Amino acid sequence: MNHVTSMCLTVFLCFVICYIPYMLLHVSSNKNVPPVLHMICANLTWLNSCINPVVYAVMSKKFRQAYHVLLTRAAAPFTSLWTRWSTPGT
Repeated sequence: MNHVTSMCLTVFLCFVICYIPYMLLHVSSNKNVPPVLHMICANLTWLNSCINPVVYAVMSKKFRQAYHVLLTRAAAPFTSLWTRWSTPGT
């Protein structure tokens, strides 16, 4: 299995794992579901929106490098402020 296929399969499985509990909860005819279970299932569906970048970063070296560049550039203004404040005598 090539790399792109395995990445697509992983993204799909994450989608299924995140959505199955919510779908089963709503398909079931049981109306006595605890609200906390409903909240957990809803939060799993929202998690699916956030999990793709993590999957890409774990499975792809190019994505890891791009995230590193992006986060380094985004943190640059804060790190320069930190070095100015932490330097004694300035």
